[in-house]
Amino acid sequence: MLAFYIKRCCEVKVQEKKQSKHILKLNQWYLNSKICHCFGHKMEEISVSVRKWDYHPCGILDIDRDLNTALNIRDKASD
Repeated sequence: MLAFYIKRCCEVKVQEKKQSKHILKLNQWYLNSKICHCFGHKMEEISVSVRKWDYHPCGILDIDRDLNTALNIRDKASD
């Protein structure tokens, strides 16, 4: 119910401002913080407490988990 309310508030806000934007709804179980934003490799074993990590196959060093998540959401929106 809360998710519906939040989604509806966002839709109304976009309509009020007459902006040409869209709302992207991701599956709540989409593990975007565990997926490398470069090549899509999923990190199976990573604790929630881990905030930064190195991913050597694609050359990413010291990637922030929140930044990685934001990049994954951006990329999902452009699909």
